[in-house]
Amino acid sequence: MFMYEGGLTRHTRRQHAPETIMSRKGIERRPPILYMWHQGECLEDSGTCMSHVGGGLMATTNPQIDRWRQELEVVHNEIVGLAHNRRLFRDIFEIVNANPRLPKSSAVYGWMIDGYVSLATMAVRRQVDERPDVVSFAHLLGGIAASPQIITRAWFVSQYHHPATAWADKDFDAFDPGRYGSVDPQIVSDDLNRLKTTAGAVETFANKHIAHRDRKIALKQAATPPTVTWGELNKAIDFLAELLAKYELLLTQRKMLGAEPVIQSDWQEVFRLPWI
Repeated sequence: MFMYEGGLTRHTRRQHAPETIMSRKGIERRPPILYMWHQGECLEDSGTCMSHVGGGLMATTNPQIDRWRQELEVVHNEIVGLAHNRRLFRDIFEIVNANPRLPKSSAVYGWMIDGYVSLATMAVRRQVDERPDVVSFAHLLGGIAASPQIITRAWFVSQYHHPATAWADKDFDAFDPGRYGSVDPQIVSDDLNRLKTTAGAVETFANKHIAHRDRKIALKQAATPPTVTWGELNKAIDFLAELLAKYELLLTQRKMLGAEPVIQSDWQEVFRLPWI
């Protein structure tokens, strides 16, 4: 049985408190648990959406909405890619856990863990970047919150095609519960604040350990160097997926069935062949 510190194995089914995966020394090479519950799946490689608009998206009469749609497409691809990488990481260690002939520890495992942690934390970090010269979820939400009157109920409903038009008003209620006629900026601002809070520990770790080498941490002068847990990382990824579904509906009138793609090819075939 492939076990990690704390005695947690792939058979663990109850919730455990999140444990630190990165420390004063940097990224640790021994996760407390590598078995993680798989979330809901979508049906295609790129994240399945059910569209109410019929066919591909057409340019609107509002150039700002078109720009927001373009930014959302970039954000969509990044988050789906992040969910895809998490799926591969989980499944590879499922394979490791299921094979008693494999060693319980290996430099290869550490290399895979380091690579995934670096990639995933940086992907989360990019989505909370609010600088004006970047494309990110935080920047997109900030723009919508600053100009909520651009997205009106009338425009949103007009994007639906029969028979989905019957759902349009109800769908827009999530963004305009008071039925004032346009997006409630407080709802978008609250989503932005939740994103920054949920991803805060991940962003700080990525800034201090991955994107840059913090001087005090590197020289062991920091009293409390930043840490992040598997739980915090997964919570940030899950919340990004949740937000993506919400704002796909607002800007493209598409309902996402999930951000985590299902790989159509037999990607595990490579592990069924001897490498040496």
